[in-house]
Amino acid sequence: MTLQDINHLLKKILSQLPWEKQKQYYEVKKAWEETVNQRIAQHTKILGLREGVLLVATKSAPWAQQLTLQRQSLLAKINRLLETPIKDIRFTTAGWHDTTATRVDTTTQSEETQNHPSLVNFSETPPPGDNAFQQWLETIKKRRADNAICPICNCFCPPGELQRWGMCALCFRQKRQSPPPREETQ
Repeated sequence: MTLQDINHLLKKILSQLPWEKQKQYYEVKKAWEETVNQRIAQHTKILGLREGVLLVATKSAPWAQQLTLQRQSLLAKINRLLETPIKDIRFTTAGWHDTTATRVDTTTQSEETQNHPSLVNFSETPPPGDNAFQQWLETIKKRRADNAICPICNCFCPPGELQRWGMCALCFRQKRQSPPPREETQ
């Protein structure tokens, strides 16, 4: 075991805790205020820092577009003032009027994205041989079992369509759009 300098150990401990991200956020915010002029500062608001990307709300879409065009030069100026450079800047009008919009990435995923219904929760151990594809396949099989078969095109369709039109919606639409048969006169 090697002995290490106390400053080295403190730096290592501090870099692993959430306040390091808070510190980086405030450094980036200060660098933004020093980089942009007063006019731009009046029309922008720092929303947060997420995975090295600075999120900035603008007062209007034209401001977001104009600042997006200046993004590379702003990024270079800001990174000159920072210890840890940021990767990119994103401008949006979303969050301009929200007073609670300031976010600092203190976790890998925010609470709202962790609970999003479209995400697969990998923290729960699935049964052996069970995976997302198998779950999807089972869902499709269940849906197919509930469907009936169209007598015209032999495709699966909801039973309500057969009850209503006697065929699937696609066949019904095609039948309605086709011109009526012409009577031949001799």
